[in-house]
Amino acid sequence: MMNIKNIYRSYTPDEILQILLEMYRISSFIDCEVDEGLEFTKDTTIYEYRTSCDLLPWHKLYKIENEIFRMNVPWTVWKELANQEDEKTLWDLCMLVSEHAKKVVIKPVTIFGKESLEAGVFLTLKRNLKERGIDVKSIRPSTSLQHWGCSHFPYLMAEVALTGTKPFESIKVKLRNDISFWRKVNIFSSNRYCIETGSIKTFRDLTKQMAKELA
Repeated sequence: MMNIKNIYRSYTPDEILQILLEMYRISSFIDCEVDEGLEFTKDTTIYEYRTSCDLLPWHKLYKIENEIFRMNVPWTVWKELANQEDEKTLWDLCMLVSEHAKKVVIKPVTIFGKESLEAGVFLTLKRNLKERGIDVKSIRPSTSLQHWGCSHFPYLMAEVALTGTKPFESIKVKLRNDISFWRKVNIFSSNRYCIETGSIKTFRDLTKQMAKELA
């Protein structure tokens, strides 16, 4: 993988709000416990957002939020929001995250003497997934998202959402047809399902759409 160095800047509170709304939209496609069709605003209480999105209790949730946004905000800080979540709003949450999280600024990279933002997006995704402990050696632009994305879906979706792009029109989780009957009925098998991502079928499709939105 080409060695590129991430460039960072601070998020704005509005950018964090858009990321939270996109994460809700994606979750509503695949999690039956998430309430569909809700319109959250910056004035929505944190409690309403957390319960509608079927998020974990705060003593677990704050660790996940730190992981997603690559922060190290201590529990003592999160606790102030947690104890007042029925009064504090999404904007309060966005303000907190924007003070600590850093956004990767994706730049074009030069491939065969030509600058390509699409290549920059692809390489940044691979680099950031690798930093999250994902084995990315097998990922190519032609790699299908349908099977690869299922086991690493939360990490991939987090990385996409953190860029501020919204490439997926719809997402479905389906039982795979190309596996044996016994693997289909084995609920403990991690390979029983695949992700259907509409017109975005490969990493090339994904990075092309992301680059289009970022341009």
